[in-house]
Amino acid sequence: MGVSMSLVAHRVRAVMARVLSLAPESIDATTSFWDNDSWNSLRHVELIEALEQEFGIWLEGADAAAMLDFDSICHRLATAAEDVPQAGTAPREVSRDALVAQVARLPLPPGGVLLMHASLAAVGPVERGPVTVIDALVQALRRVGGTLVMPAMAGRSRLGYDPARTPTNDMGVLAEVFWRMPGVLRSSHPTSAFAALGPAAGWLLERHPIDRPEGPAGPMGRMAERDARVLLLGTGHMANTSIHLAEYLEHVGYQTRQPISRRAPDAHGTLICISHCSRGFERLGPALQRSGRIQRWQLGRAEAQLFAMSAAVDLARRMLADDPCVFLCEMGVCSQCDEAREASHAMTDLDAEVLRSGDPEPRRRARRMPHADRQRR
Repeated sequence: MGVSMSLVAHRVRAVMARVLSLAPESIDATTSFWDNDSWNSLRHVELIEALEQEFGIWLEGADAAAMLDFDSICHRLATAAEDVPQAGTAPREVSRDALVAQVARLPLPPGGVLLMHASLAAVGPVERGPVTVIDALVQALRRVGGTLVMPAMAGRSRLGYDPARTPTNDMGVLAEVFWRMPGVLRSSHPTSAFAALGPAAGWLLERHPIDRPEGPAGPMGRMAERDARVLLLGTGHMANTSIHLAEYLEHVGYQTRQPISRRAPDAHGTLICISHCSRGFERLGPALQRSGRIQRWQLGRAEAQLFAMSAAVDLARRMLADDPCVFLCEMGVCSQCDEAREASHAMTDLDAEVLRSGDPEPRRRARRMPHADRQRR
């Protein structure tokens, strides 16, 4: 006997209204992660957990990452509910010892730097929660004298940035827990900070320019100098910030000046950065896989993809050289990428020369992009 789609939709709407603080009547097939300020990455984790409890199922990381609108959530849950013989079946918790053993198998180079982008929801229920995941990685890196780095970006916050107090925005539970742990350093950038723990942490984070925050003069550039490894744990390349480094190195034409603060840009200043939805970053994955540069493991219930940052950056630069808009959505799909395409197409030869020179004040790029504060990393 099939599952009633109308009943699934009714239950999904009730959960979304509660978790995302939305009016039930405002939720329809077009309600999505991309168009709701209340639906950020932390709320998405809460939403997935609430849906699992409501339907008595366990969602794999790839499914959870793809469920970004009301329609796709309803269809996925209707299918999942048909496959579950009994509601209320909870997934087994991943033990600390099992996770430590899995992490120990990662090939981490001596003295290396590991930049991790991770989804706790994809890893699954873990003994003692996110601290266990982080501790397992820190232990593995300590054995080889390595340094762990995670994004700790506050986004365009409504209040002043304080590295010791300001929470992250849309970075996920693991990143939020990591920067608050003892001994972890956090860089000074008001919107695009990184956090690090290990011998190289101070050197990696000591200088973080306001303009071009993921560019070669900041932590991303120094990670590349150290031939860092990138670990995507339960996430895709949409989270891969090393592609932003490639964009800066290729002097893409969609660098723009934007407000640091959502509410009071004149009081808090502006910065030159790259802003688009980053969904196009997924195009790097198949190309990197074909090159044989990705190593894959299982950590908890999540797939772990490990690769050298240099391999990702070099390949991304070649793709950008062939098509400067390769990592943007097609025209008409996404307003952020539409604006980025327009900026790129409007770039003159003089603008390109200014960008290549590293001038912090591009002649034509003083305009602000109205949707910049909806940037997704």
